Amino acid sequence: QKALSALEWTGEIKNYDGDYLHINDSNFAGGKSNLYVEQTVTQEINTQKDGTIKKKITIEYKNPQGFGVWLNGINRDYVRFYVPQGSKLISAKGSEEQVGTTQDLGKTVFEAFVQVRPQNTRKLEIEYSLPLKPEGQYNLLVQKQPGAKDFHYIIKLNGKKVEDFKLDQDKEIHARY
Repeated sequence: QKALSALEWTGEIKNYDGDYLHINDSNFAGGKSNLYVEQTVTQEINTQKDGTIKKKITIEYKNPQGFGVWLNGINRDYVRFYVPQGSKLISAKGSEEQVGTTQDLGKTVFEAFVQVRPQNTRKLEIEYSLPLKPEGQYNLLVQKQPGAKDFHYIIKLNGKKVEDFKLDQDKEIHARY
């Protein structure tokens, strides 16, 4: 376990001194529709006058394949957003159920449920405040879900795009504002 952990092959949720995001998707459907679903994750990070940070995360889901494609069907996705402990949910849109808030593994977790039909798109959006006051230097760790596709991420800080990448491994972002 120690050797695999040192290689970062265990998928354990990491501790991080700064902002943190890990999106965990669980397909509850009988098929393997997650093979076809693409995601674009946009993070809009805005510093407030009091030094706190508000974030809006939008996930755009797209399944371009039809029902007749092998193992494709309705993607029923239980989504968990692992964020810094103490984060407070402000609003949520696009979840089939009310977004829940729990604590797990030293993080605050926002839980949602979305369904994406073949040849359709869906949008899930959450807005929350962070318990951090970074004072001019913003640091973020985006932790990839093991085994998940390399989804597209866009990071905006105070309206300016600072990163645009495919998440193929954990990624740290450092930006001054």
